[in-house]
Amino acid sequence: MTEFLTILALLLGPVLAVCITRYIDKYREQKQRKMALFRTLMQFRQWPLHTDYVSALNLIEVEFYRDEEVIKKWKTLYEHFNNPPSQQYDEAQQNEFVNKKDKYTTQLIEEMAGSLGIKLEAMELYKSGYIPQYWQNLEDENTVIRQLAISLLRGERNLPVSILNQPNDIEIENDLSHP
Repeated sequence: MTEFLTILALLLGPVLAVCITRYIDKYREQKQRKMALFRTLMQFRQWPLHTDYVSALNLIEVEFYRDEEVIKKWKTLYEHFNNPPSQQYDEAQQNEFVNKKDKYTTQLIEEMAGSLGIKLEAMELYKSGYIPQYWQNLEDENTVIRQLAISLLRGERNLPVSILNQPNDIEIENDLSHP
């Protein structure tokens, strides 16, 4: 009987070692993907229109599918983003929308941090993050330029044109006489 157990141990030992190693590698890879999403959301939390931020939000449902609390917070933020105020909103509605977006984002990131074993304070998370004013100015200017270009292309706005240097009669005659 001991010979049988020895042979069984010799055969199953390496197999179990490989299985355990693969399980650990899979767990580590999943945690790294979750951490990459978390880092991206932290990195761009003050710039929610950034492509990487939006992509990370869209992957939360895939990477955190087993974490019900993270998914719950993600769905709240997702529903908020998909129900913006109407196009004719006033400043109060806009401020309310932004404040709720900040609140839901903070709750989501805080829940993700807890899931990953990272301790973050909600207020610290809410108030921290840096985006240079220059970047914000560029974003605002690009928005204005796009809106103006669209209104020009749609024919809703005219493009003002003026002639700065009008040639006088003598210059026109000189140009005509010298081909």
